[in-house]
Amino acid sequence: MLCRDRKCRAVLTAFGKLLTAFRRKTINCISELISVQRYDKFKLILHRLSFNLLWLILAKYNK
Repeated sequence: MLCRDRKCRAVLTAFGKLLTAFRRKTINCISELISVQRYDKFKLILHRLSFNLLWLILAKYNK
């Protein structure tokens, strides 16, 4: 497990829920504006960006 203490787990859980809601809302808005092929590529890029952001937060917290 990445985080052993309670505070870290709470932060990660809250961040994950917020990120999921943001990503879902963004994907729904964007999917109405662009074609299906571009939408799939956008979804992949957004997923990678959110994953990288999570790792940056973990790295900063664990210093």
